[in-house]
Amino acid sequence: MKKLIIFDFDGVIVQSEESRLKILKKIITNNGILVSDDVLFKLVGKTGKSFIDEYLNNIGQEVRDKILENYKREYLDQADQFIKPVDVTLDFIKNYRGNLKMAIATMNNKEMVESTLQRFGVKNLFHLLITRDDVLKHKPDPEIYIKTAKRLKVKPSECVVVEDTKIGAEAAIGANMDCYILMNGFNNTFDFRNINISGFIYNNEDFQKYLI
Repeated sequence: MKKLIIFDFDGVIVQSEESRLKILKKIITNNGILVSDDVLFKLVGKTGKSFIDEYLNNIGQEVRDKILENYKREYLDQADQFIKPVDVTLDFIKNYRGNLKMAIATMNNKEMVESTLQRFGVKNLFHLLITRDDVLKHKPDPEIYIKTAKRLKVKPSECVVVEDTKIGAEAAIGANMDCYILMNGFNNTFDFRNINISGFIYNNEDFQKYLI
């Protein structure tokens, strides 16, 4: 029996990836570096710092630090203005009347997530929020999902996760949780071809079918 629904945040409850991609591409280009859209798209599901360290590791540390500093100033410090609601998820959360608890496990920072949840009127509907500030390892490591379950005293097998990225799904499945993928326009089913996910969510009917 399921007892807990765990949502990822960016890409599931809200959407800011399009703005993040455009801003980071502009900053990288302004520093004289060419990056393909295919590589840039790997930012989805990652923090800006982890993307820069992993995919721009062939440039000097000073330039990488400059890119990260500009990214923080242009995007992170003003993230609220770039964040849009994912209506299908928010509608489900606001109208959910079942017995399962709800939590969020995200690699975003806690201050930004809390202010956004407050703005959309759903902050008090969650029993727990775990962010990158609470863990040592980032997704796809399962630490964040394991910690969420432990904090709420439920078994991993009693959890169902809603994710949107491959690395997020790997984290959830690595924690031995059922994982459903929200199709949000930035992912496709092919991304998850080698991952044992439980299903794809396209609309409110799918939320009702899988999570109630």
